[in-house]
Amino acid sequence: MIVKSLELDFFRNYVHLEAVFDPRVNLIYGDNAQGKTNLLEAVAYLSTARSHRARYDREMIMLGVDGAFVKGEVRSRARDFTLEARLNRGARRQLWSNGVLTHEKERGSDDSGARKPAWYGEVKLPMKV
Repeated sequence: MIVKSLELDFFRNYVHLEAVFDPRVNLIYGDNAQGKTNLLEAVAYLSTARSHRARYDREMIMLGVDGAFVKGEVRSRARDFTLEARLNRGARRQLWSNGVLTHEKERGSDDSGARKPAWYGEVKLPMKV
């Protein structure tokens, strides 16, 4: 999966972010606690519908707001996709692919027996450290 662009609203420490990525190499740098890992977490969340850091989706929503939004334009399997995740306190999370709702998860429930979201492969983010 190649990430072409990313939009975040109230995700972790990002009030709003719109980023466009080069299809080859992207360099993400900054001081400590400025959101580098949060940016990568958002990209990974679009790929897997899970966070490698948070146990609950509500942990990824900025404090003091009711919901967060993550949207990515990606290329996978020679096709373009728009993937969206809407996270809400006290409501189901919603996962969208090309404008079609693919998955809702009840707050506080686990995924046992639930339909798995249709995401499109691993994240390909070449980085230079």
